[in-house]
Amino acid sequence: MSSFDFEVENQFGIMSGKSRIVYIKVGRGGSIYGYKNRYVDIAEEIKNKYGYAVVVSSNPLEEACDLEAEISKILAANPTTEEIIFVGHSNGASVGAQQGYRVSRIKSMLLINGPLMINWHWIKRGCEKFTGNRIHFVYGTKDPSAKYAEMVDLIENSNCTYELLEGVDHDFAGREEDFRKLIINFVGEN
Repeated sequence: MSSFDFEVENQFGIMSGKSRIVYIKVGRGGSIYGYKNRYVDIAEEIKNKYGYAVVVSSNPLEEACDLEAEISKILAANPTTEEIIFVGHSNGASVGAQQGYRVSRIKSMLLINGPLMINWHWIKRGCEKFTGNRIHFVYGTKDPSAKYAEMVDLIENSNCTYELLEGVDHDFAGREEDFRKLIINFVGEN
C-alpha cells in the first residue's frame, strides 16, 4: 500500500482499523504524507502490526489547531473508539501537550521535539491537566529544545516523562528509522 485508505480534504489521511486510534499530528506546515512518505509507512506498519486505525492530521501554516474539534470529526465516524494514542512531532507535539487533556479518550501521548521555549506555560498547564496514562516527551540532543528538556521535570504529573536521543536533530535527518521505531514501539507499549 502506498497511500491511506482514504483522505478527508487533504487534512486527514486515514487507515481503517479496530479498537484504538493512533492519532498523529505532524509539525507546522506538514502534510499527511511527511518526508519520503514516512507517515504513510508508519501508519501502514501500525495497522498491520497492531490492527489499530491510524489518522494522520496535517498542520497548515495558516490555521491554528483545535485538537478537540479535529478529533471530534474523526470520532463522529468512529463512535465506538474508546482509546486514542496521540503522537505529535514538533508543533504537533506542542498541540498535544497544550490541548490533549481536552480529549478524554486520549490515553497516552508521545511528544517528539516539541518546542518547549514557545508557550511553556500552556504546555505545562495542559500536561498537568492530562488524566491519561502517560505523556512521554522525546528530544534529540541536536534539537534546539533539548537544552530545556529538564523543564519537563517541573510538570506536576507523575505520568509525564522525557528522554534524550543522542545525535538526533529536530527532523531525525539521517535517522528516519529511529523515528519510525520510536513511534511503533510507543504504540506497542501503550
